[in-house]
Amino acid sequence: FPVTILEKAGRFLSAFSVCVSFSVATSAGSDDNAGSVISISPADADCFTAVYSAKKIISESIANLPLRLMKREGGMTSQATEHNLYPMLMSEPNPFMTWFTFKETLVNNALTWGNGYARIFRNGAGQPVQLQILENFECTPYYLKQPSGETLYYYVFGQLVEKRDIIHITCIGSNGVIGQSPISIARESIALGIQAQNTMSKFYKGNLKSKAVFSTQGELSDPAYDRLNQSIKDSMRGDKDFFLLENGNSVTTLTMSPQDAETLATRKFQVEEIARMYRIPLHKMGSLDRSTNNNIEQQSDDFKVDCLLPWSEKIEQEFKRKLLLNRDKQSHWFNLDIDYVLRADSVSRSMVYMNRFKTGSITGNMIREREGENRIDNPMCDMPFVGSGDMPLDEAIWKAKQVDNKIAAA
Repeated sequence: FPVTILEKAGRFLSAFSVCVSFSVATSAGSDDNAGSVISISPADADCFTAVYSAKKIISESIANLPLRLMKREGGMTSQATEHNLYPMLMSEPNPFMTWFTFKETLVNNALTWGNGYARIFRNGAGQPVQLQILENFECTPYYLKQPSGETLYYYVFGQLVEKRDIIHITCIGSNGVIGQSPISIARESIALGIQAQNTMSKFYKGNLKSKAVFSTQGELSDPAYDRLNQSIKDSMRGDKDFFLLENGNSVTTLTMSPQDAETLATRKFQVEEIARMYRIPLHKMGSLDRSTNNNIEQQSDDFKVDCLLPWSEKIEQEFKRKLLLNRDKQSHWFNLDIDYVLRADSVSRSMVYMNRFKTGSITGNMIREREGENRIDNPMCDMPFVGSGDMPLDEAIWKAKQVDNKIAAA
């Protein structure tokens, strides 16, 4: 399409996306096709504590991981401290937020809308110098697939922006380019959870009183009816602890108790639904009914593998695709270190270091660097060890060769 047509379409889509909200039709009855529409916007979904908690757990966990630019040169892997992106990674993505806030907001937008956007600003050499978070209504993708090829543009505030200048983190979608909102997919579960929450709220606002029917043996006069009505209203407001029924009046409750309606069980199940949707262990959302010390450790490992690792891989690959120039993509890559979450667990961290040190896969100075400590200027600290940790790797290899030579000679 001509660019002018795309720009007009982009302005329309940008304006239209501001008004987008998620809605779900709930059935009014088994024999009635009519229904009532409940609007579920992201703000409404966040009022459901299970949704807010799930997004907060994932986004903060990803934001807590250090973002590093790595390089491989001459068979050695190290941080690319000389790269032009290194100063920005070591400072801030833009003057208005830290890297923690940037990563947290980017992932949170993706978890909410299905798409997280950030605009890349470049210098005259095409090198990224600043990243700007874009809200969902500020950036609209236009994706066109034809037999002759594919076309993808982004519209930021109604202006055409090339795809290489937009970082786009997505949830799973049908075309692999534009993600689908988890809130839109789970709108019925979220709506049911909010309805159960509102039901309990109304119940407690009524001072735990249910709706009732009043019966009388005869017809009430207007003054008697007004007194009874006022007495009931005063009691419901909490002005009185009781009200008097005159002329043989009696009261019978109509509604079921919360226990009979299983409102609490419904709310608990909806929390499990949200945890299932975002792949979060229940103990991280405050549900410890089925948790023990042993399975919590296993669930935390599952959380890293099933939830954090896919998100970190998405961010690493998208940053490499958009922030690195073609000449650097073969030797440089971004790394969000999942093992960084072990820094709060000194026992597990020390065991990992010990096992790797005994197998010669890490040196003393490498451990010190990961712990943020200064290197020791001693050749032994840069030498890999094996066995019990007291034999240099070179010596072990030499002894192994001597044994092989003796066997061959025999």
